[in-house]
Amino acid sequence: MPAKLVKLQVTLTNKWGLHARSSYALAALARSFSAAITVTRGGARADAKKMDELLALAVEPGAQMELTAVGPDEERAAAALVELIASKFGEKE
Repeated sequence: MPAKLVKLQVTLTNKWGLHARSSYALAALARSFSAAITVTRGGARADAKKMDELLALAVEPGAQMELTAVGPDEERAAAALVELIASKFGEKE
């Protein structure tokens, strides 16, 4: 089955936005999939599997970003990442 593109808009609802801990969690989860996953905010794009690139996006709380996944497990990858973001990266506040 050929890969298709999954593209989703997500809003960061955690207290601190895309900071070190949340970037690490996002990158670690993204690396568990074989799909190529990118995060885009404005005109800036990051490989979701690279924490340093995610940090460079400086996504603040309440901001929207776009997740794009393409590959054999793109739908599972996108769903897992959306779930992580919706859970506020496990942050208590």
